[in-house]
Amino acid sequence: MARWLSSGGVNEIILAVNHLSDKLKVEVGHSIGDVTVAFSVEEKPLGTAGPIRLAANLLSKDDPFFVINGDIVSDIDIKSMLAVHKEKKAAATIALVSVPDPSRGAEVRRKIWNYLVYESSKRRCLRD
Repeated sequence: MARWLSSGGVNEIILAVNHLSDKLKVEVGHSIGDVTVAFSVEEKPLGTAGPIRLAANLLSKDDPFFVINGDIVSDIDIKSMLAVHKEKKAAATIALVSVPDPSRGAEVRRKIWNYLVYESSKRRCLRD
C-alpha cells in the first residue's frame, strides 16, 4: 500500500493503530521506501472515525489527506483523484466502485454538500 501511495505522490503516511501497535512499529519502522511513516496509537477503541480525529494533530492544517482502510487493495490513480479534488475545491472526495448488487451494504446515499464522488475507471467526477 505504501508503494501505491508513493506512486501517487504521497510522501508521508500515518498509521492509525491499536492492538499490537508496539509490534507493528518495530515491523514497519519509520519509513517504507521513500514514504515516511508516523503512528497514531488508539489506546481504546474509538469507533469508525475516532482514529482519524486522534491522528488529526499529525496532519498539516491545509494539506489534503487520504483516509484508507488497511485492508484495501486498489489501483485507483490517486494522483488524478487528488488533482480533480483540488480543481473542484471540494471539501471531501470519496472514491467508490460500482458493484452489481449493492444490497449487501454497498449503497452510498449522497446527501453531503461540497464533495466529489470520483470514478477512477474514467478519471472523472460523478457529482460535484
